[in-house]
Amino acid sequence: MTQIFGCDILGNIMPPGVSSGSPLSWNGQQIMPFYGSGSQTTALDWFGSVRGSILYRGEYCWEILIPGASGKVLTSKGSGFDPVYQIVSGSGGGATWGTITGTLSDQSDLQSALNAKEISANRNAVSGYAGLDGNSKLTGSQQVYGTATNTACVGNDARLSDARTPLSHTHPFSEITSTPTTVSGYGIVNAVSTGFLLNTTAPLGGGGDFSANRTLTVANATTTAVGVVELATSGEVAANVVVQGNDPRLNDARTPIAHTHTSGDLPDLDGITPPNASVNFNGQQALSFRVENRTGDPVSPEVGRLWLRTDL
Repeated sequence: MTQIFGCDILGNIMPPGVSSGSPLSWNGQQIMPFYGSGSQTTALDWFGSVRGSILYRGEYCWEILIPGASGKVLTSKGSGFDPVYQIVSGSGGGATWGTITGTLSDQSDLQSALNAKEISANRNAVSGYAGLDGNSKLTGSQQVYGTATNTACVGNDARLSDARTPLSHTHPFSEITSTPTTVSGYGIVNAVSTGFLLNTTAPLGGGGDFSANRTLTVANATTTAVGVVELATSGEVAANVVVQGNDPRLNDARTPIAHTHTSGDLPDLDGITPPNASVNFNGQQALSFRVENRTGDPVSPEVGRLWLRTDL
């Protein structure tokens, strides 16, 4: 805004440097007899030489508002305020258009905005933009339905409601609902009540009821009690181990330790299996030797056999 006119105390328009009541001259020619006499209209062109300037009433007098920059809009600030040229808020820097005349392409900011819009012929067209119907739904020409990639599934598609076996999967117990409240409800018929007792006798230990886990124990065997025994390794001679049946010490041949026997330690000859070969007495006497007594001769007697006939 440029203020070209001043004002006197009565509100008369005054060019700068001109006092009220003085004649107004231009290039030495008097164009108004006395400034402030009420004949100002013919002098307006002298004060406003810029095309597009606007004369408006200021706070104290009339003032001239020269044109704003291109694209700015003359805006009223309301009663009691001076008008201004400014960018209209929300216009993105462009002008606010009313009735447009002339060539549209000359309105560069409007033309750029229109260039970004779809033409109405593309509404509901393939590869165009979607126009919703009265039920706010897409038309079939805009949305392709089917079973392939990049197609949509319609609401009555049989795949949405057909019965089919679920894929193999698992669930944690926490996801299972309506679970039975008794053991028999799970189909378990051989469960043991927690009130039952597991009784044990030596060498077993660790019994009790089934309200908790039970660990059975077995005591070691002693010379007076049964229990766990440790098998000896082959030839092992340690205490508290049991010799296994295949231990070589049970059947190996070895010379007996020197010892003696009394006559009572020897069995009667009648209890000894008869020898199958000649017996070497090594020149010793057969004390209390008795010859066989018979009432008849033996059949096929062995060579060297002796007998006495008691019937003759």
